[in-house]
Amino acid sequence: MYFRFASGIILVVLIALVGVGLEKETLSLRREVSRQHFRTEILVENKAKLRWECEQLGAPQRLIEQLPPDDDSTENISKSPAKTKSGTRSKSKSKSKKTAQIKALPLL
Repeated sequence: MYFRFASGIILVVLIALVGVGLEKETLSLRREVSRQHFRTEILVENKAKLRWECEQLGAPQRLIEQLPPDDDSTENISKSPAKTKSGTRSKSKSKSKKTAQIKALPLL
């Protein structure tokens, strides 16, 4: 009679311990899933920030392409540069105008 009582109590304690172990495991898995969701949110935010930064850094190039060409610069580009008396080719003034335009663009 004591044997049945003791075995019943041991069985109940073992079932409780297994339940506690399972609960502990599920909580640790939920914690890990929560961390992964947090990390993915951070990565998505970083991706958005980097994409925005790339667009901002690429904006000056798009703005330069959209600038209307100057009449002087198109004439100088179509003609070959003239040689000076020393025999070297002179640099066109349109290049300095373009660099001035590039420097004048605001950086965002």
